[in-house]
Amino acid sequence: HNQIRQGANLPPRIRNIAIIVILIAWGYAFYVLGDFMMAVISDSENNSSRQFIRKQGPMVIALTVLSLGVIAALLTWLNGRPNLEQEDKATSPQQSGVLDILYIAILEPMMELVGRLKWAVLIILPLALSYRFTDTIWGSHAYAFYMGENFGALGHSLTEVGLASKTIGVIATIFGVLVGGLAMMKFGRMPILVIGAFVAAITNFLFMDLALEAHYMDAFLSFTHLGDVYGYFHIDHKLGRLITAIAAENVAVGLASAASVAYLSSIVNKEYAVVQYALLVSLVFLLGVLGRGAIGEIIQEEGFARAFVLSAWMGGVAVVFATLEWIRQAKLARS
Repeated sequence: HNQIRQGANLPPRIRNIAIIVILIAWGYAFYVLGDFMMAVISDSENNSSRQFIRKQGPMVIALTVLSLGVIAALLTWLNGRPNLEQEDKATSPQQSGVLDILYIAILEPMMELVGRLKWAVLIILPLALSYRFTDTIWGSHAYAFYMGENFGALGHSLTEVGLASKTIGVIATIFGVLVGGLAMMKFGRMPILVIGAFVAAITNFLFMDLALEAHYMDAFLSFTHLGDVYGYFHIDHKLGRLITAIAAENVAVGLASAASVAYLSSIVNKEYAVVQYALLVSLVFLLGVLGRGAIGEIIQEEGFARAFVLSAWMGGVAVVFATLEWIRQAKLARS
């Protein structure tokens, strides 16, 4: 429908200017990304993903995320001003132009979120940006790590990786989701959100250990006699290491996924659920996608082990913001 509910007191001129600014910001962000992609294709040696993320990455985040939040907050504040001059007051709530449709589709859901959560969006948006960073940023490099021969890669065959990742890994993910769901029923949503962020970050150190000859993994397999179990099923020691690491990571990812879905579903308004949830989920994967090129360069320059350490530390950002959000919601519940 074309009924304007958020910002109905705003003159059409202000709404139109706001959506135009958003479209320009997003358009320029896409131009910057496209220009860099073309530059890499034409001259890959002189165009570094690492430098792009460092210099232009913050600008892309500002243009796509920060601009939307700031403009939504500004419109929400203007809409509440009693002395705001009205233009076409009789027709402003009901509109059918292209800009009004875009306003309803893009800005209204964000305005409702900002207006309802207020300052808490300063925790929620960084939390959404950072929560799945650890498992999204290196996903495109996973097979290079499992099957490659350089930079600390493991050199497994496709059959071995298929067994570890696509069979046992899928079972482990389902198990992680199940554990996450049961844990949220027992302990609540927010503690599991924090734990999910922590375990998703910490499992990067398992892969770091594999890239550094797996001393700690070997000690674990020996102490638990899990290596003997693998031997019983004729799984060699090297493959047993990979299965253990992938299973642990996928349990953590399943747990974190269940917690993030439950959390994001809890903060959206059912009237704007589709757009708000889609927006927040896109933020969850934005940083990881932007960082893949940079992490690839780090792998080539410093090896897989270094990349996993950086990924784990970046996952700590999500732990901090998840903890802050847990504290905020606990105070809200007490009040």
